[in-house]
Formats: sequence, structure tokens, C-alpha cells
Amino acid sequence: MKLAVLDINGSRVRAVTGADGSVPQILALDGTRLELATAIRLAGRRSEAGQAAVAICRQYPHLTCAGFLASLDEDQPRPTRQGELSPEQALALVVAHLRESLASCDHLGLCLPGYLRESQAMKCRAAFAKTRLRVLGAIPSAVALAVAARADDDNRACATIEVDCHGLTFGYVDASEHGLRLADHHVIAELGMNAWWEALLDGIAEICIRQNRRDFRDSGVAEQGVFGQLDDVISAASKGELIEIVIRTKQWCQNLILRPDQIAAMCEPLAVRAANALADWLQEKAPRSCQVIVSDEAARHPGLKAAVQDEAKGMEVVEVNTTKALSRVHAQASRWAGADAAKLWHCLAPAAAPPKSANNDRVRSLRIRWR
Repeated sequence: MKLAVLDINGSRVRAVTGADGSVPQILALDGTRLELATAIRLAGRRSEAGQAAVAICRQYPHLTCAGFLASLDEDQPRPTRQGELSPEQALALVVAHLRESLASCDHLGLCLPGYLRESQAMKCRAAFAKTRLRVLGAIPSAVALAVAARADDDNRACATIEVDCHGLTFGYVDASEHGLRLADHHVIAELGMNAWWEALLDGIAEICIRQNRRDFRDSGVAEQGVFGQLDDVISAASKGELIEIVIRTKQWCQNLILRPDQIAAMCEPLAVRAANALADWLQEKAPRSCQVIVSDEAARHPGLKAAVQDEAKGMEVVEVNTTKALSRVHAQASRWAGADAAKLWHCLAPAAAPPKSANNDRVRSLRIRWR
């Protein structure tokens, strides 16, 4: 049995795949890219998911569809403009893009954002079932992070921090003899990934204006070019390296050299606000022994992990790689087999303990005594 485990949120899709019992491998989902952006490009003769949408999202925002996962199965669907996709149609395009990458797999497990309702999680499961794969079930991504961070004999509750285009999400995962369960969650839409991108673009624009009295945000092409460099900017800032940003328009060109502390200062208000919100939410929610788990995507945001460590005094703060969490979930796929898929949402049963062999089960040697 070859199993694939997908982690899907409002911004991207990640996946690992491998035979049951083997070490899973990271699966490339968008050409050579390991991640597939959950965004749809509406320009052209046909809609296209992935990097094609990211490449025009700042220059032509009206021709992109993103952040649709949280709008699945709404009681009152929002009105759509002519040519705009519904959330279900957008998800179907993402699934169609993934069909080729998952062609060699037999079974599928899903890790979805904890802010989705059970009906929305089942909607995602039904969409992937159309790929002719047997979907074993869907669990919240917060539970997957808890599986990767805690030891087998650790029964402490934990709080998780994740960020996507929908918002900054806090999760409270309770551990008991029945397994790990997402007991509660809290979403701050104003602190989603888009807010961090805007803070970086505004901060870079202010430095650009001070140096050459020009604002690259007046040009859609220039703003898209700077937006495409933000991932490299964050990576360089996290390593303490100087950052070079190239700004090009038809009329002028500018190279900016920034220090890591300048990047951190741009996002400091967001990081402090996020840490304060977590402290207020956990004040009555979690005991002092609670463990705080920050996903690697959230930890990449400048200043966020440091601000959380300052506020979460007396609590252990750990960073967990999302790919590692998927690998741990892949190794425990036997817990999903044979279970009711509807009951898996919000809860993952504990691993079955190996049977203890009794003394009577030992193989005894047969001695023959000759006379």
C-alpha cells in the first residue's frame, strides 16, 4: 500500500508519500516546487492553480482567487462576479492539479486547518475522493503538529500556532488516554499571512522613498517583482544576513541593501500583537505545563517566535517542521485504516501498544533423555 499524506491550508499544499512502513519522501506538487499554492489564476483561456496565480497576485489581484478554503460549504454563499469561481470550483481545480502527482498512490490522508467545520472537512474529503484514491480520513493540522512534537509518554496539552492566508490560528490540543484531540481553536483574521506581506511591502517602500523619492507601489509590475523576493528576504533575515532587493520599473531601477533588524522592525507590531493575543487566549485555556508549538511557517515570520517566547513565560516553546509532522502522521497510518472517517476529525486515537508476551508463550527446548 502506497500512502500519501497532504497538508492543506489557505495558502499552500504540502505532501509526503511512501509505502506503508517505509520512510516517506517529500512529493513535488508544482513542477519542481515542493509546494502547491492554493490560489487560482483566472486569466487566460483556462483557470490554473499554483505558482501561475502567485506570479500575478499583486499586479492583477482581480484575476486571482485565493483564501477560498474557509468559505467552503457556507450557509449563505457570497455573490460572485462574472467569471469568478466558487470555493468548491476552486478546490476542484486544486485537486485536478494534484491528480497527476498522486497517480502512483493508493491511499490518501488529509491534514486540514483546524478552523474548518466538520462539514467543510468532509467537503474536502469528498473532493479528493474524486481522484479515485481511497481517502482514509482527515485530521486537523494542529493534531499533526502535536504528534510530531510530543513524546509517546507525554500527556501534556499543547497550544499550536499556524499562519495562512485566512488568518493566524491558535489551536488547543488535549491529550488523554483516548488520543489527541483539538479541543478548541481561535482565529485572528487580521494577522493572517497577507498582513505580514503588506507590512514588509510598506516598510520596504518607505525605505525606497527615503532613498530616491519614488514609490514602487505605483507600478504593478514593480510591486509584483518585490513581492516575489519576499521569501528570500525572510530567509536571509532569519540567518542574520544582509538583504538585497532589486526594484525595476520601465523608468527607473533601484537596489536596496537592508539589515535584518530593519526587516524585524517592519513586522514587530504584528509579532507583539500575536504574542499578546496568544497569552490572553491561553490565560484561562491552558495550565502552566502547556507546551506551545510553533509551525515552521509561522516561525519564519520575522519576530513572531521571539515574541511568543517572551510572552509564554513558564511554557516550553518548540518549533516543528510541517514536513516532519506529515512524516509522523504517515508512520501512524495504521490508526486510520478501518476507522470511521467522520470520527477522525478533531481526534487521532493513540497508537496501539504492542502485545505483551506471556511467559507461557516462550518457546521451550525439548530435552530427550536416553537410557
